[in-house]
Amino acid sequence: PVDTLLTEFPDASKKNLEGAPAANALFRTTDEEKSKTGRVNWRVYLTYFRAVGLLFCLGVVITYILAHGLSLGSNFWLVDWTDDARRIAQFNGSSSRGGGVNGTTVAPLAESWSRPQRIGILAAFGLLQALAIFWGAFISSIACLRASRLLHNNLLNRVLACMLTFFESTPLGRIVNRFSSDVNCVDRDLAEKWRTMLRIAFWLLEALIAVSFALPWFLVALIGIAAMFHGVQRIFISSSRQLKRLESTAKSPIFSHFSETLSGVTTIRAFEQQSNFKRICNDRVNFFNRCYYPNISSNRWLAVRLELVGNLIVTFTCLFGVLARGTVSPGLVGLAAIYALNVTQSLNWLIRMTSELETNIVAVERIKEYSELEQEAPWQRPDEPPLPDGWPLGGVSFRGFACRYRDDLPPALADINLEVSPGQRVGIVGRTGSGKSTLTLSLFRVLEPRSGQLLLDGVDVTKLGLHTLRTRITLIPQDPLLFAGSLRWNLDPFDRHTDDEVWSALETAHLKSWASGLETGLSHPISEGGANLSLGQRQLVCLARALLRRSRLLVLDEATAAVDVGTDALIQRTIREKFSDATLITVAHRLNTVMDYDKIVVLEQGRVLESGSPSELLANKTSVFYEMALQAGLAK
Repeated sequence: PVDTLLTEFPDASKKNLEGAPAANALFRTTDEEKSKTGRVNWRVYLTYFRAVGLLFCLGVVITYILAHGLSLGSNFWLVDWTDDARRIAQFNGSSSRGGGVNGTTVAPLAESWSRPQRIGILAAFGLLQALAIFWGAFISSIACLRASRLLHNNLLNRVLACMLTFFESTPLGRIVNRFSSDVNCVDRDLAEKWRTMLRIAFWLLEALIAVSFALPWFLVALIGIAAMFHGVQRIFISSSRQLKRLESTAKSPIFSHFSETLSGVTTIRAFEQQSNFKRICNDRVNFFNRCYYPNISSNRWLAVRLELVGNLIVTFTCLFGVLARGTVSPGLVGLAAIYALNVTQSLNWLIRMTSELETNIVAVERIKEYSELEQEAPWQRPDEPPLPDGWPLGGVSFRGFACRYRDDLPPALADINLEVSPGQRVGIVGRTGSGKSTLTLSLFRVLEPRSGQLLLDGVDVTKLGLHTLRTRITLIPQDPLLFAGSLRWNLDPFDRHTDDEVWSALETAHLKSWASGLETGLSHPISEGGANLSLGQRQLVCLARALLRRSRLLVLDEATAAVDVGTDALIQRTIREKFSDATLITVAHRLNTVMDYDKIVVLEQGRVLESGSPSELLANKTSVFYEMALQAGLAK
């Protein structure tokens, strides 16, 4: 990794880069984010429309049909009104020449409608159209909000319930991009584009009906114009869709680099790598701009060609209007011409909205991708076997157990056979990468068994819900985890214990004197991650939390590896005194902490290499444990 890093940081020295956390972060095993190609799958649209709801979809379509039908009706009503003068003139001309039928005169249509009636009917058209537009906008807004809320909630629930290995192989920026840019696109852009596209599409349908009714020969020219329009649309949408995908994919590395730079800023400054990180940031921003700029240019390309299509529509409308002189009323020709003059801009907007809709639906595609992540086992299972009171007593049995982090990786644990009796203290030791922490993760079903069984007091853990299993086991991790909130809430988040019990746990964890000196006591605010506490204090808070739970199975994953010797001694003494009747499984960093345990298990490359009491293993001068103890100065 260091040699690879030097290609990114040519000014850095190999000595300075080795072991640097910021450098190691760049080589985390991650899955490459791949941009899809081709048309958006119809299932993506179906996902969005399901989130909108069938009734809402029908409501929106019906209100838009009513609105534009009323608009068309009001325009034809105006045409009929404006033709009154022509009909009267024709009637008067025919009357002066003795026209009529059987010597009688025929009253024009104008005499059957008075001016107030004309105005009243036109006002009714306008009022009904306004109501239809209002309800269409209202229903579409509610429908789009409903869809975005359902998609976001489903995304959130699926990500929170996905396999924890997903978070190890996925950069934070990629997840943040889904919840920020993509959700924002569905919330705002996609909803706006749907409403605009529907409005323009129905207006164009209205215009097509009006022009075709007035000038039927226009339908012949429409075939060629439609073919040209379809060709322009097809070229533009395919390119803009892929550009949008590239743009979304290029944005994630910026978020990832920014978050990783913030988390490792002290290391970056210590090794004077500011210029290199700035260069990487600039490169990623430039790559994003290279994906974004062609998208803008493609819109200009589209505008020029749609102007040509619009001009053809106006030309043919006017041409057929002139050819139809004397057979079509001037009012209808004028109405057709007005519609045709506005078609150019509407066509431009329609194809833009269609393309932007398809490019923005990519956000739904990306949300759908994360909404189909592999999930953990169910939180609760209705078919759980009945558990006795006080389960588990602490008996743990691995039988031919094997697991792996991902399908494309070798097994992390293979053929593990291990028996732990209730109340027994077991130390798990081994070199880095031997599978010690993986063994503890399997107890909580963070990693599911690929073969074999894991039994707690004879109960197969795969038949239990995760909540049932994880609430019965207590873990004190190497990196103590605290949340933003009060001290009491971090100790007892579900408020199951009294204040006296909380103070007793703090006293046992050697934190009472510190907590008593706080101005707000148990209400003392804890910063995110416990940033306002020292590492030792955070670990002791985790110990107090474990004391409150009083679980019969306690797991320590190198819990004292990062604390000072004094805090280590306090934790070890407290565990020996207060968890004397509990089963204790300790992943040991310091061998002296497990030398008095009942059993030592030595792991190597995911397999049990040695197992036995410390005295038995030390008696064997050829054992790996003896060699490790010799190196630690605990054996002669």
